[in-house]
Amino acid sequence: MESLTLTIRLPIQLSNKLDSISKYLGMSKSNLIRVAILKYLDVSELDDFQETRTPSSSSKRINLSLTQFLYSIVKNKADNLNVTVNSLIIYGSEKIEKHYSNMLEELNLNN
Repeated sequence: MESLTLTIRLPIQLSNKLDSISKYLGMSKSNLIRVAILKYLDVSELDDFQETRTPSSSSKRINLSLTQFLYSIVKNKADNLNVTVNSLIIYGSEKIEKHYSNMLEELNLNN
């Protein structure tokens, strides 16, 4: 299956939280983001989306490899909402971080 690599900017704090969660779960940060695309972006409407722009001084760049299928989900949603792909990935990443942080906290596994 063909894939493409995007360079995205995540807020530093979000990137660090995703790193911690990925270590607990034994999966990569990129895999967390891929799950977020399917869970939070492949929906008819985004409940509480607000476009986020992250200045380079307060962001961390990561390379994210996506299949054509996953990229088309994000790209089509970005085109429909007239927003950037990066802002949608931040939105999904924030949602998945919150989901897993809450889960780990309930299990008393998160510091």
